[in-house]
Amino acid sequence: MERPENISIVAKIETKKMLIQIVETDLAKRREEGKYKGKFRGHTHFFGIEIYVLQEKNGQSKELHSS
Repeated sequence: MERPENISIVAKIETKKMLIQIVETDLAKRREEGKYKGKFRGHTHFFGIEIYVLQEKNGQSKELHSS
């Protein structure tokens, strides 16, 4: 299955890290405006094997494990 180039790039984004960055940016803005005085420390975790499911042409799903 071919994907447009931009879809492949989006698929490589680490969602957890992206969400932490969005929150940090928003809190920095609020801090400058005097609306936020707390502390935030984003932290990601990896709990083991990530599983990717591929949809094959015949409609069957295939799991790929990566470490």
